[in-house]
Amino acid sequence: MENFFTDYSLWIEIIGTVTGILGVWLTIRQNIWCFPVGIINVALYSWLSFENRIYANALLQLVYMSVLIYGWYNWKKGETDMNELPVTESSRKLLLTLSFIFVLAFAAVYFILIHHTDSDVPVADSFTFSLGIIAQYMIARKKIENWHLWIIVNVVSVALYAYKELYWMGGFYLLLIIMAVLGFKEWKKDLQKQKK
Repeated sequence: MENFFTDYSLWIEIIGTVTGILGVWLTIRQNIWCFPVGIINVALYSWLSFENRIYANALLQLVYMSVLIYGWYNWKKGETDMNELPVTESSRKLLLTLSFIFVLAFAAVYFILIHHTDSDVPVADSFTFSLGIIAQYMIARKKIENWHLWIIVNVVSVALYAYKELYWMGGFYLLLIIMAVLGFKEWKKDLQKQKK
């Protein structure tokens, strides 16, 4: 029990998990506060990932931070234009472009992890990095398909964090699977209202 109170890594993991849950809930609600809360979450998770040799994930959290800043600006710009950024569907062209970017990113990150790090999880780390960037970009643009990608990323992440014995993070990503389903349903309602 003493370790629970003195293990700073555990507390960073717990605080990161709580801010992550709150950030995703705010995203589902399309509340702009999802961005600053998300920034705290990804900063903490970046540090934890680096400490546990999940290098691409550590970098991914920093990429998330830059995309969160972009999304914050993008959503805020929509508010100041007196026209909230609407939820939309991705075009076939955008989906093909993002698929191509995913493949290139996966190959590049995998190559770097294999040849330049001591990573013991290069496939899962490369996969979650590459697909996570695509999904986060789609949130910043309010593309509804982001939720499908998050479900996939979160399933792989649960296994990755369980393997690394980061149980709070793994539990968080398990909860994120459920939240991604709820997010999709909420955004789908909003999308259907727009089509009427």
